[in-house]
Amino acid sequence: MINLRVRSKTGVENLRLESSLPLFDFQNLIQQKTNIPNTSQKILYGFPPKALDLSNSSAPISTYLANGDTLTVEDVATATQSQPQYTYSQPTTNNQGTHQPSSSSNSGGGYAIRRKTEDDNSCLFSAVAYVLENKNRGKGMSLRNIIAKNVRENPYTFNEGVLGQTNEEYCRWIQNPKNWGGAIELSILCNHYKTEIGAFDISTKILYCYGEDQNYAKRVYLLYDGIHYDALSMSQSPYGSESSDTTIFSRNDENVLKKFKKFVEDENKAGKFTDTSNFTLLCLDCNKTLKGEKEAALHAGQTGHGNFSEYKK
Repeated sequence: MINLRVRSKTGVENLRLESSLPLFDFQNLIQQKTNIPNTSQKILYGFPPKALDLSNSSAPISTYLANGDTLTVEDVATATQSQPQYTYSQPTTNNQGTHQPSSSSNSGGGYAIRRKTEDDNSCLFSAVAYVLENKNRGKGMSLRNIIAKNVRENPYTFNEGVLGQTNEEYCRWIQNPKNWGGAIELSILCNHYKTEIGAFDISTKILYCYGEDQNYAKRVYLLYDGIHYDALSMSQSPYGSESSDTTIFSRNDENVLKKFKKFVEDENKAGKFTDTSNFTLLCLDCNKTLKGEKEAALHAGQTGHGNFSEYKK
């Protein structure tokens, strides 16, 4: 049996399926659950998210998916594709250690700013802390503790099928600052803060909005380049200080959303994201170097290791 967590425009659902279920039948089930026709489904899985190969419809789902995977199902009619060249941008600081925006864009009446976080495996938590904890990146570790507490107190919701490990193991795992965060952690944090968290993927220009089915009044925005999260804010100046940033917006503020979409478009055209099929990862559990996300996923499945960091020669 395989336990899967499926996100779509209709919400989130946990599924328990036979590992031998053919991919075609799985897509039909997804169609029933999400109202997205199997002929126009785009199914994203893993971290970083990648599209499921739907060409071999007779293959069992266990060929591609593992117990505990979280899937995002989209309609290809609304998904935007792009294939520019790739680069990876590092965090920058000035001489006083203050983080500087890597880029900004003006879309009429204000500037969208990318506020960098450290490349330390806790970028997701630092970025969320920036937008929801008064620009205090240092509260990233406290967010890990909030997540662990929430998971520990809700063992039925956060079971082994959802987490891919026992509840107790996950709570220890997420409190280790070497481990990356992803979709599960963002879902928990948006519920904790009662605020939607929108994460733009630069490579696809798609906005993944966590908590959108909860009718929260507010929304914050993050930027994801394939392996790294930064915060998004609005400023009246392209060189404005962080103290003057606005990071929390109405979920219905279409003007802000338009500006951030334009900013992401510009970042995409500039190639400011990572080619996850070719970058090198280091397994922190055994120090083995791995090329691309596929090798990392295979290594994780064979060894049970799950602690990875980008390897820089």
